[in-house]
Formats: sequence, structure tokens, C-alpha cells
Amino acid sequence: MNNPAIGMIGVGLMGHGIAGNIVEAGYPLTVAAHRKRQAVDNLVARGATEGRCVK
Repeated sequence: MNNPAIGMIGVGLMGHGIAGNIVEAGYPLTVAAHRKRQAVDNLVARGATEGRCVK
């Protein structure tokens, strides 16, 4: 059985920890940009994909 794909908006202080647990558990994760690039860059390095925000 394939793990469902998960998308997450808001990877700040609390969201980054939650997103990290999701990606470490093997779920495909897409994260939206955050004001502080460090959180997104860390999650992408761990296997997440960065989504593109459309205005």
C-alpha cells in the first residue's frame, strides 16, 4: 500500500517539527514556502518537496 501524499502550509516553529515527523515516517510531503528559508531547506534536504505558491 502506498502512503498518501501530504501537503503542509506553515512550517514555522511548530509546523517544522510536525513536517519533520511526517517526512521521516516515509510519507511524500510537499511544503509551502515560509518567510524563513531554513525550515523549508531543512525539510527538502530530508526528502520533502517544495511546492510553489500561486498568487
